[in-house]
Amino acid sequence: MTDKRITLFRNESKSQGKVLFVPDSLDQLLKKAGQKFKCEVTGLYTSEGEEFVPPGTPKQDVEEKQKKRSDWITLNVGGKLFTTSKSTLTKKEPMSMLARMFAEDQGDYLFTPSNIDVNGMDS
Repeated sequence: MTDKRITLFRNESKSQGKVLFVPDSLDQLLKKAGQKFKCEVTGLYTSEGEEFVPPGTPKQDVEEKQKKRSDWITLNVGGKLFTTSKSTLTKKEPMSMLARMFAEDQGDYLFTPSNIDVNGMDS
């Protein structure tokens, strides 16, 4: 039997990946990734930005994770990508342009953000 390896990268990075042998569980993988990157690793995402869901995960857990993930926003500021949550943007400085951009009023944004994604594609 051959050992399987995985290459992990920090958020939005395409360089300085860390190669790890795939352990028996996701918890072990997160722990090993944290040791390699010298930080707390709380989740894994595919190269397409979707959260990794281990096979056999209950549907309710998957839906809950998707709901939490929908709160995350990636901002492109002068070509540098920053990821934060809507709640951070709207609650820390509620009168800022960013807060108004992502605050919702009756389900619609008060200020419509761009629909162009990180790859320059229209969403």
